[in-house]
Amino acid sequence: MVRQAGLLAETLVALAIGLALTLVMVSIWSTDASRRATEIEGTLSRNDLNEATFYLPILLVPAQRFESVSISDMRAEVGPSSVTPLSDQALRLSHPFSVVFVYLGRSAQQTEPAIWIYQNRFGNTSHHALMDARGGFQVDTDSDRVCLYLTDPDWSYCHRRLPGQVIDV
Repeated sequence: MVRQAGLLAETLVALAIGLALTLVMVSIWSTDASRRATEIEGTLSRNDLNEATFYLPILLVPAQRFESVSISDMRAEVGPSSVTPLSDQALRLSHPFSVVFVYLGRSAQQTEPAIWIYQNRFGNTSHHALMDARGGFQVDTDSDRVCLYLTDPDWSYCHRRLPGQVIDV
């Protein structure tokens, strides 16, 4: 009987040690998993910013006229849309035979706020989300440059006026 009591005690101590090690390993794994998720989200956010910074010159360089317009003016020009604007202002770009609006909005498919691009080329319209953006959106213009600002993620993009371009202040 004494021998069995010793075996039971050893078994209980081994189970307690195994349970403690399992809890430590689960804790380490969950901490590492959340860290990796944060790193992945950060990487995706940086990729969005890099893609936006690459894409915007494609829109801005050939534009002839830049102006900051109110959302009500944009809605009057765009008409009914599935995208709900969330910002107070939008950037209107006039290209030869086309108009482009850049603004903050969301849609039924894109439930997170995003920077949206509306294009009307020769009567063909398209809407696409450029990047997720949870914070405020601001358009700042002066006679020589146009800047877009976001607060979340913290990002700014500026375009200096090229010869032949007009910026309405």
